[in-house]
Formats: sequence, structure tokens, C-alpha cells
Amino acid sequence: MRLVAILGITAGVTIALVLMASGMGRADKALLYTELSLKEAGEISARLEQMNVKYELRSGGTAIFVDRDKIQSAKMTLAADNLPSSASIGYDIFDQANSMGQTTFTQNINKLRALQGELERTITTLDGVEAARVLLVLPERQLFQTKTEKAKASVTIKLGTNSIGHRQTTAIQHLVASAVPGLTTRSVTIIDDTGRVLSDGNDDAEGNATSGRRADIEDALRNKIRHVLTSITGQAGVEVQVNVELDRDRITEKSTVFDPDGQVVISSSTSEQNSDDKDQAQNGAVTVGGNVPGASNASATDPGSSSITSATTETINYGVSKTETTRVFHSGMIKRLSIAVNVDGVAGVDADGNPTWAPRTTEEMVQIENLVKSAVGFDLARKDQVQVTNLRFSKPTPLEVDENGDKPGFNKNDIMRMIELGILAIVSIVMVLFLGRPLITALFSGGGSLVGGPGALAIAGAGSAVATGVGNSGAMPQLPGASGANPGQAALPAPDALGGFEDPGLDVSRIEGQVKASSVKKVAGIVESHPEESMSILRTWLHEA
Repeated sequence: MRLVAILGITAGVTIALVLMASGMGRADKALLYTELSLKEAGEISARLEQMNVKYELRSGGTAIFVDRDKIQSAKMTLAADNLPSSASIGYDIFDQANSMGQTTFTQNINKLRALQGELERTITTLDGVEAARVLLVLPERQLFQTKTEKAKASVTIKLGTNSIGHRQTTAIQHLVASAVPGLTTRSVTIIDDTGRVLSDGNDDAEGNATSGRRADIEDALRNKIRHVLTSITGQAGVEVQVNVELDRDRITEKSTVFDPDGQVVISSSTSEQNSDDKDQAQNGAVTVGGNVPGASNASATDPGSSSITSATTETINYGVSKTETTRVFHSGMIKRLSIAVNVDGVAGVDADGNPTWAPRTTEEMVQIENLVKSAVGFDLARKDQVQVTNLRFSKPTPLEVDENGDKPGFNKNDIMRMIELGILAIVSIVMVLFLGRPLITALFSGGGSLVGGPGALAIAGAGSAVATGVGNSGAMPQLPGASGANPGQAALPAPDALGGFEDPGLDVSRIEGQVKASSVKKVAGIVESHPEESMSILRTWLHEA
């Protein structure tokens, strides 16, 4: 039974070690694709089976794991087969399909799909956008139709961050509108994956431009303030928030100014008129002869009345100088500035090496405030506000990194794998030391174990009987060194009631049924030193039995 138990335990330890060794040599699994539909997961699984690549499905079949050393080759092969199939399809759709036998409707649908796919690929290249989905509505112009509907587009984007700025939204609108014929930016609606409307297609274009201008002005002013204060407080020692209030009214102003001192003669004209009138006296009667030309008239020599008239007219035209001014105030002019600046104090280290913090002086804060006002163009007439405070920043405790202990080429997966292998190695060593070593020792010392068994008890009982002179025959041979044969040699201890040996130095109640080690060693030494006599005694015992 002891041999069977030893063999069984040995087999169990061997199997455990083999399983651990196989687990240590097994390649670690790494994520290949996640968030897959069941159809895509089935297509990828079938392709991996053709490639003889072992895989594992997790998360309800939406995630696929493969051996980490084969993940790169698997991705390249699947990408060549256009897997996962949910990827955007661009103009390469015309390379896959045969154009022979296709209807006009099919070609138009493929063209629409290709255009949508190309826009999706381009939008996903923007910073902050992980995925995009574009839907285009391109109405067809019918025959004898003078008025058609306008093209429209809707864009759904998945953000990598919480939100994106107005600049990215406007860029997406212009990108889609420029790529689709007949599409305007006002007809492009953009929403995110949470349902928020980032840009409504019905928004006013001028209002969107004003909002974009506001964001640009705030960014420019914020960068100016940080650039000025960074040399004083450090890169992480200042926080700036700028709020710009813009005037969205568009005003056209015309003015005409006359200068009374700037008279200039434009034209001048002068006219002079002279007249001389004489009248003769008419004393006689009017006759026919007197009216005949050439007839002498006796009364012609009579003096009459005369008049002389002279008139001069001068006209001068003066031009007064004037100034006409037309001023157009576009929407988006700065109406008011509100700036908040928080400056950290002075950090240092005391004599004991502990970090210290001290607030900045009043003079320093006044100088910082003046620098901020000069950088942003502070105008008191606009009721601008600038608030500069000095508060201690809440900074996390930096982690201590040992640069000398940096091991390039190891990532988190490698470290976890090494820890796993170390644990398996420790468990294997413990099993070998505490299970395998005692079993091997017991197997190689099998003779000693048998001596300590029932045969040893028989030998010890016989030796005790010989030593005390109690036996069936006085001619029975005695073991060398027994009492009575040679008083100079040690006698075997007397057997107890159970057939064992009683040793005053050992407690039988504590050992509970096992043969005392000291007695067994003494008997074994006698047998090994006198084998002939021991064999003779065993033959006698067997004959009597």
C-alpha cells in the first residue's frame, strides 16, 4: 500500500508539472478586433481558420483574441481581404465589381457609396474624431423640370474626446460641401455619437462665422497671455480664461464734412454792354416826300434828343471743399473683454528637502496684471475686465521613476507574462521540494523501510528472546553482541507488548505505533555487520513458523 501511494503521488506531481510546463510555453492571447457585429465576427473567424491561426471569441462574440506573436500578420492578411467589412468603401468599389451588365441605377448607387466612403475616410483623419458616418441626399433632376431640390448631407461622428471646437466643425462642413456638387455649408448637419447637435444646417452662415471668429480671438489672446507669463511662472504655473463679447451688428456709416475756409474759385465770367441812342425833333407834318429815301428834308438839321448806356456784369463761381466718408462696421468687432488669470506661487525646497510654497508679493501681482493688460490691448472705454489672482495649484504627487531601471522593449503585457512565469516557477519548485524530494528519498531507501516494518519487529523480538534466554530450544543461535554471550558488547533492548523496542529516551505515546528510529538503526547495524548469523536466525524463525 505504501508503494502504491508513493507511485500515485509521484504520478500526480508529474502530471501537474507537465501541465504547468505546457501553460508556461503557451503563447499569450492579444486583442485582434473588438466591437464587431456577429456577421463580421463570423467572416473574420472563417478567414482565421483558413489561415490556420488559433483564435478565441470573447465578450459574447464581439471580440476576437489571437496569439500575440501572430496579431500583426493576421491584421495585414485580413486588411488585404477588406476585413472587417464595416470599414468605409471608397472609389475602390469600382475595382471589385464588374461594370458589364450593371444598370444606371446600380452605377449611381455605387457612386454615391464611394463618395460617402471617401468623405468618411477623410473625416476620420481629423484630430479628435475616431469614426464618422456620412449620408448624402442628392436629388436627381427630372426632364422638363425647372426647379429641383437642394442637396443635403448629415454627418455623424464619434469623438475621441468630450467635444471638438468650432473650427473642426466648420472644417467638416466646408469639406463635405466642397466635395459634393450643389451642396452648401448651410445644408450640412453634424451630430456626435451622444446625440448632440454640433452644427445645425439651418444656422446662419454669418452667425457661424462670428462664432468662429470669437473662438479664434479667445485662443489668440490666451496664447499671448501664456507666452508673456510663462517666463515668470513656468509652463504649469499659470491658468488663463478669456471671454470675448463680440458685436454682431453690421453698420454702414456715411458722413460729409464741408470746410468753410477752403473756398476755391471754380469759374469767373465778365460781360460789358454799351448803347448810344439819338432822337431827332419832329416839327413838320408827315408827308410822302419826307419818307422817300434820298429826298431832302429841311428839318433834318434840326437837333433832337440823345442817350448813352453802359453796363458791365461779372460772374464768379466758388467751390467749398468737402470730405465724404463711408464706414462699414462688420459683425464680429470686439465689444468687451473679460479675462481671468490664476498665477501659482513660488515653490521651493527647505533645508530638510520638503517642498515649500510662498505667495507672490503685491508688487509682482501688479506687474503681472499690467503685463496682461498690455498684451490683450485693455480698453477702459469698452469696460474691459482683467482679474489676476494668486492661488496655490493642486498638483498630484509625481511618481518616482528610476531612469537607470528602464528596460526598453518591455511593455505591460511582457511584465505580466514574466510575473505569471515567475509564479509558475515558484509553485513548481515548491512541489518538487516538498513532494518530489520525500518521495524520491523513500523510493531509494526502500530496504530500510522494510527493515522498519513487520520484519524488523520480528527480528527485534527474536533478538530480545535470545538475549533473555527464553526460547523453544537452547541450541538456537544468538545474534552477536547479545546479552549473556559477551558482557562487553551491548545487548538488544527488550521488546515491548507490541513487539517493538522500548527505549527510555523516547515517548511511545507520542510516536503512536511507529518503530523507534534508534532501535531500528541498531538492529540494522548488527544485521549489516553479521549477515551470516542474521540469515541463520531468519531460517530458524521461518522453520518454526
